[in-house]
Amino acid sequence: MIFKRVIGIGAKIGGAGFIKRLSIVPAELSRASVATLPQESQPESPAIRLPRFCEKEIAYSDEQIMANLQTYYEQNLQDILSGNEKNDSRNRSSDGVAASQSSLYIFAYGSLIFRPDFVYAERIAVCVKGFRRRFGLWSPFYRGSMERPGLVLGLDCGGCCLGVAYKLLCAPSRGEPYKTLQKLWRREMFTEAYEPRLLRAYDKSGNILSPCLGFVLDRASSQYAGDVDERTRLHAISVARGTRGSNREYLLETQQGLSRASMRCSHIDSLAKKLTAVDG
Repeated sequence: MIFKRVIGIGAKIGGAGFIKRLSIVPAELSRASVATLPQESQPESPAIRLPRFCEKEIAYSDEQIMANLQTYYEQNLQDILSGNEKNDSRNRSSDGVAASQSSLYIFAYGSLIFRPDFVYAERIAVCVKGFRRRFGLWSPFYRGSMERPGLVLGLDCGGCCLGVAYKLLCAPSRGEPYKTLQKLWRREMFTEAYEPRLLRAYDKSGNILSPCLGFVLDRASSQYAGDVDERTRLHAISVARGTRGSNREYLLETQQGLSRASMRCSHIDSLAKKLTAVDG
């Protein structure tokens, strides 16, 4: 009966020649059997795997942190800053404290922009050459956990980076800038994720602010995440939370901090836009 129907259709449309061109479906191929044919499917995206950390393996004790600071200070800063305080009365301010003959600057490119947590004499918009800002560091403390680390910013090789330079008070009689460096080392250098470097920072007039200290990503660190794909990066930022808040807040606060300083960062703007799109 099925075959006769096909012939009837063929005769009406184009005669016997049309029948030869039809693909005849055997009558025994029922709907049930068609349902058993393999269906076309979309390949599943691989599951996102975040690294796991152990605090004992990556965190320094306070004694180690201070010892590392002392070594760095003696090898890289002490000679530069040794002439800050003079006994000559001409170099003294009205309160009797010696005036600085040179200054130490701290370069801020991430959370230090919106939360410096130390006293400074001046804040200056600068550009550092030779390094770029990127979410290239796993954060199992401040913006994530050991089981679900977040991602925070670091300076990585290549390009340039707009940011803020904080001019520190240099008064050895008050223990400065060493006291401020102690705070910074406890905040930034409590794991082996960063390397302190003296950077070339330029103000808007093209003057070099020197010495300018910044924290650069250590590519040998287990926390280095410079090669993470964008899907994983967005996922980590969207879900991670640590002792200082969510990873999402960190991204947006950095973007807002740069905006208040009349600066933009295409890397941060792009991630913020994509994160908003993911949220729907």
